[in-house]
Amino acid sequence: YLMDTTGKTLAASNWDKQDSFVGRNFSFRPYFSEAMAGRLGRFFGLGTTSAKRGYFFAAAVRNGEKIIGVLVVKVDLDHTESLWGNTPEQLLVTDHNGVVILT
Repeated sequence: YLMDTTGKTLAASNWDKQDSFVGRNFSFRPYFSEAMAGRLGRFFGLGTTSAKRGYFFAAAVRNGEKIIGVLVVKVDLDHTESLWGNTPEQLLVTDHNGVVILT
């Protein structure tokens, strides 16, 4: 989804769904502040709209050097976990703080 510099969502892949992100503000999320500071934002959390676990990646959208918004991709961990559950290997994923987010 795409947010403006205030954190308001302008466009989202779920724009036509009941739980659309469009119009919602996500400026409180750490990935938003990181992206607005020009860094890659990453965050594991429970979706406040969808109530689904996800890993979020965010990056600044720029016009030249000026940051004009933030683009976010959310990876659905329930789906990923179910796919990985069909393999014989045992898998464990942690975030950069060592917190287990997927097994």
